Amino acid sequence: LLAGGTYRREATDNDNLNASNYSNDAFLGTPAGAATLRIQTVNELYKYVAVFGRINYVHDDKYILNLTGRRDGSSNFGPGRQFGNFGSAGMGWIFSEENFFRKKVPFVSFGKLSANYGTVGSDNIPPYGFQDYWALSEFTPIKGMIPYLPQNLFNPQYSWGVKKSWNASLDIGFFDGRLNVNTTWYLGRTSNQLTQTPLATQTGFTSVIQNQDAVVENKGWEFLISSENIKNKPFTWRTNFNVSFNRNTLVAYKDLS
Repeated sequence: LLAGGTYRREATDNDNLNASNYSNDAFLGTPAGAATLRIQTVNELYKYVAVFGRINYVHDDKYILNLTGRRDGSSNFGPGRQFGNFGSAGMGWIFSEENFFRKKVPFVSFGKLSANYGTVGSDNIPPYGFQDYWALSEFTPIKGMIPYLPQNLFNPQYSWGVKKSWNASLDIGFFDGRLNVNTTWYLGRTSNQLTQTPLATQTGFTSVIQNQDAVVENKGWEFLISSENIKNKPFTWRTNFNVSFNRNTLVAYKDLS
């Protein structure tokens, strides 16, 4: 049994000074010699919190069960949408430990079948991007005052991007582990992707963060063969070969036409 939690706080402060239109190259060492000064300040705060648990059970050194669950919270989302629930379940069978298998195929030193299903979430977007905020303009001051302009469109409706994954695997070892073969089939579907959705210029903004109403599928096969051909003190020779076949498909996109 495992239980735990995570807390993270990340603050970013950035001041950028851009000086241009110098009358003489001798003044390049100081911003005071520039006719035009542009100052940009960025302050960002990111907070993340999570609780998680795992149950791992092995019976008779042959049957494996693994369950995990977690609840994640991120300040990148608006009120009521900051938390997401994710988890996974996995099962395994080490069939090489069965007595009937050992007797019939003694040259197989290890054999395991496993399958897993799980979900994970993504909050990979700028902090507090759901809020509307303003910034000072780089335009020429008007009557001595620097104008400020809207920089972000208010949209508190988006939340965690989600990926659901399935996989099944077969591991076989021969001759006391001198030759090992792994075959894995996997399928992942990503939905609610967090994207910058383009907007018409008449809105005054080029894009807005949204959950994409699409499902993208990524599936395929992976094969791995490894061998230990020679193993002694002065010389060791190992070989590895792997190949994979992947297919990426747009499964659904509402009102795509």
